[in-house]
Amino acid sequence: MKFSSPLIVVSDMENSKRFYYEVLGLEVNVDFVANVTLTGGLHYRQKILG
Repeated sequence: MKFSSPLIVVSDMENSKRFYYEVLGLEVNVDFVANVTLTGGLHYRQKILG
């Protein structure tokens, strides 16, 4: 089995984008506001409050 495409749920999209770019060096491939895909296949999604 191969591990691929992890999905991380975050509460603050802008801080997450900044962290993954500045600290980990990953760039945004696709940005659908509440869903973002980064280089290397990492995905993150905004936590839905409710």
